[in-house]
Amino acid sequence: MIVPLALLLTISGPFESRVVAATGYAAGEAVAVQLERIPGHDLDGHPLLLQPEAAVAFRDLLEFAAKNGHYLAVNYAFRTQPQQKRLWRRSTALAARPGYSNHQLGLAIDITGTRVWWREKWWKTELYGFLRREAGRFGFVQPHVEEPWHWEFQTESCPTML
Repeated sequence: MIVPLALLLTISGPFESRVVAATGYAAGEAVAVQLERIPGHDLDGHPLLLQPEAAVAFRDLLEFAAKNGHYLAVNYAFRTQPQQKRLWRRSTALAARPGYSNHQLGLAIDITGTRVWWREKWWKTELYGFLRREAGRFGFVQPHVEEPWHWEFQTESCPTML
């Protein structure tokens, strides 16, 4: 199996993972959250952040996926209140109401490449099948089957708002 050099550098290269404090939201209320950086930037150009336990688990999933021939690219992880408001205004059908998204706790991640548009229909990809089989062992679940890109970290120490 050939793994792209850029991916290997992302996984094994020097990477500063310091924890930062941020304001998250749970059940509409502002809460303090600790976040840790994971490789990459979101679609708005912000660093990708997750709660520390979720960040460690995602980096482990990222490495496991690479060893199995899959590249995980992320559109969004932690979202600020302004980011969530913008997304919600654009797509109330898909985005959670601001203050009620697990993205705002640093527990949700949107992975691109899990579906493809072909012949006037969305199809789930091989990557999606891989994640359905393997992501659970790293603590990631897919709570909304209609959103194949959306995965949430859930353990006893990091329960989601579901």
